[in-house]
Order: sequence, then structure tokens, then C-alpha cells
Amino acid sequence: MARRLEDGDRALVVPVVAQIELAIEHYDMMMSFYGIERGVKNARKHLGWLVQRLGEQQVLDQAGMNHWRQLLMQANEAGKVIGLLRQLADFAGQSGKEAA
Repeated sequence: MARRLEDGDRALVVPVVAQIELAIEHYDMMMSFYGIERGVKNARKHLGWLVQRLGEQQVLDQAGMNHWRQLLMQANEAGKVIGLLRQLADFAGQSGKEAA
């Protein structure tokens, strides 16, 4: 990364699957900080931003964004959300659109 900055390339490309794995870590931290009930609700806006970003990166089309947003927003259990995020990571990995 230092070399990229020295060369003037400030855009760091983070693979999509790594972005989703980071979102899972963030989600876990939110559950620890807020507790499950409040954490699940507070995390929804962050999950919405993740889905939006995947649309911007053309990993998801509009129908895919709507599908994943609906699943993630309606899930009321932390384990269910994490499972959905793992499915989303698998989908992103299989779509061949690994890089942001």
C-alpha cells in the first residue's frame, strides 16, 4: 500500500469478499457493544449501506440489491444475519466480481 501511495495511486482495491468479511466482524462488534436486540436494529442501516456499495460496485443489480436488502432488514436474529452475510459473500465470490 505504501508503494501505491508513493506512486500516486490512492485507490486501494479491497476484494468484495473481504469487504463482507469485515462487515461480519463489524456486525459482531455491534452485537457485543449494544446487545443482541438493540444491536440487530442498529446494524440495519450499516447493512443497507453494504448492499448499496455492492450495487455501486456492480456486484448486485437492482433486483439483487432489493433481494439482499429485504432479507437482511427482516432478519431478527444475529445468527441469521451472519448466515445471510456469508451467503452473500459466497454469491459475490461466485459472481467473479471479487475486486471493488
